[in-house]
This record gives sequence, C-alpha cells and structure tokens, in this order.
Amino acid sequence: MARIKDDYVDDMLERAKEEPGQEERAAIYNELCRYLNECMVYIPLYQSTVIRACSERLGGLM
Repeated sequence: MARIKDDYVDDMLERAKEEPGQEERAAIYNELCRYLNECMVYIPLYQSTVIRACSERLGGLM
C-alpha cells in the first residue's frame, strides 16, 4: 500500500546514507521530502487491526 519504486528516491536515500556531513545530509533529506510531497506519495503511520469474535450462543442480530 505504501511502497514506492522510484530510482530517484533510491539514489537520494543512498546519497544521504553515504554523506558524512550532517548539514549536507539534511539538505538531501529536505530535497527528498520536497520530491515525495510533489509525487503525493501516501505513507501510513500505522496499520490498524480489527479483531472480531463472537460466540455460537449469540443470536438474533440479523
């Protein structure tokens, strides 16, 4: 659902990983954020789980 296959994103992440300078790395991440915002990529912050349980003794609901 939130996966992205983009060579530019992969390249920017690799550049940021290899960049030793904090300011330069921050600039790479800022540029990457701008690019992702322009692409309108959806990245969920969580995945909800729905658990339902009932007893065979439960009836008359439908």
